[in-house]
Amino acid sequence: MTTLSELLEIRKSLDQQIAGTRRAEIQDAIGRIKALMAELEITPEDLGFSRAARRHKRNPARYRDPETGKTWTGLGREPKWLKGQERERFLIVQVDSVT
Repeated sequence: MTTLSELLEIRKSLDQQIAGTRRAEIQDAIGRIKALMAELEITPEDLGFSRAARRHKRNPARYRDPETGKTWTGLGREPKWLKGQERERFLIVQVDSVT
């Protein structure tokens, strides 16, 4: 029988693999999107993205409660669902800059 600590290690390893694969797939998708936009001469404005919206981005959520789906940006008061918990477990994987 597998112990709890072994299962947690497996989950940690899987979470890392998932994060790495997600980053790679996002970078690939962005590359394909950029290539199509260049080929078809599509601008961000054509897709409904305005320059003003790009300048005034909200702070993105950094943590998500897997049970309720509630999120927290990491700013302001820590939510009850995160108190006393290891934040790493709730971290949302984000790609900061892709070129």
